[in-house]
Amino acid sequence: MSYFDCRGLQNGNYNHPWDCTRYISCISGTAYDRACPDCPIGPPPFCESLQYLVFNFSFNLCDFPSRTPCNTTEIVISSTEKPTERPTIPDNSTESTLIPEPEVWPCHGRKAGDECDPQDCKLCGYCNNTASYYFWCRRVIPDDPKLPVTGEIVHSECDKDLWWDPEMTAEVGFEAGACTRWEDLSLDVQKSYKEDEKCIAHRTFCDWSQDEDQVCTKNYWYKEDIYLPPRTDHSCDSDLIWDNSTKTCRSCDNVPGCETRDGDCTPV
Repeated sequence: MSYFDCRGLQNGNYNHPWDCTRYISCISGTAYDRACPDCPIGPPPFCESLQYLVFNFSFNLCDFPSRTPCNTTEIVISSTEKPTERPTIPDNSTESTLIPEPEVWPCHGRKAGDECDPQDCKLCGYCNNTASYYFWCRRVIPDDPKLPVTGEIVHSECDKDLWWDPEMTAEVGFEAGACTRWEDLSLDVQKSYKEDEKCIAHRTFCDWSQDEDQVCTKNYWYKEDIYLPPRTDHSCDSDLIWDNSTKTCRSCDNVPGCETRDGDCTPV
């Protein structure tokens, strides 16, 4: 990599030279250009209509733009030319360099590469920087049946749109866990992730809004917590309709995107 020099720097993550939505990982003197994930959780002001999260050097994680000032570094290397495309991690990078190591290893301190009991079917996961990771015991079966089967701890990542659910398989009699969608997590697990700043780093706030089929009507809803149910349905009085841009009831012709036709309020 010609635009960042990791020589003499400790292993860790550093601000990107010019792109706040990316960061540089220095591993054994080698620089890897990494991208922060998409910003899909919650409406503005957290994401501020930006597509990606922003790297927060102070907390060593990708954070919401509304909480993180844009900082870049001057540790630029021999070339001052910027790549014409968003750079990516080389294809020959190993799994251990692609997945960040947690500050505190879960699962009783076991980490990737440790030996494990091949009969151990328990999985252990955690959330960090809006992504989920988990540990599992990969069985190593030798060709010679006289030799014993061994196991090795593997550190893996859930799909970008999935979250680690420690309760997923509890009902079948053993603690395992699995990756699942946010809406399928229990309220307790959702609450634990929301309260963990290393996981999501946002705060609950209320909201008034509409569904797509409610646009240009008097109907709207209110939620005390925009990430969790329940919600309550409401409607404007008289002949007013809900204006989601100003969060109040207004006459039809004063609501952007709506107009009166034949006595009814319809989308433009």
